Amino acid sequence: MNWRRDRKARIQRSWEETFALHDEIFRRWSEYELDLAKLIDYPVMTDLREPHTVAMVKAMRTAGRLRPGSAAGHHDEAAGTEYGHAVREFEEAFLIAEAEAKRVKRGHFTPEEQQRLQTARQLLNVAADEASSPGERQGAYRQLRKAVDGLIAIPEKALAALEARHELRRRASETAQDSGETDGTGTVP
Repeated sequence: MNWRRDRKARIQRSWEETFALHDEIFRRWSEYELDLAKLIDYPVMTDLREPHTVAMVKAMRTAGRLRPGSAAGHHDEAAGTEYGHAVREFEEAFLIAEAEAKRVKRGHFTPEEQQRLQTARQLLNVAADEASSPGERQGAYRQLRKAVDGLIAIPEKALAALEARHELRRRASETAQDSGETDGTGTVP
């Protein structure tokens, strides 16, 4: 009976490991969609005109569609299932797309477009810099959107994350000012 329990535990582990791999690949891909710095530095990762990106997105959707609700109740290890194969294909497609994006970087853009992306990257640094004033950060954010307009599509999730960070910083700054907290130089930390 130990062999049955061992086999069941091995099958359970294989499903949990496959779920974890799927989640990790998805998390890594999501960084390219949600992290504006990565989006600007490696725009090919979200460009659906790029064959490697299209293949990765298709593999991602297939793995997501085939993913079962839980690891319970399976009689075979995940690797031998359609879902297990789909996760491996998603991983492979992601690695290929990522390697291509890192190889190409902004190389598909004209020199003028590359300069606009470089400017956008610098503006992002200002927008994210806590040492910048709220007005400087807001101005950099607006200019950043203009700089990338027509070059790369910034997903709404990435914009919402950046705006939420700004809002949290603004509230923290207001709270610190209201409570009279400073960093010893008379400014709010």
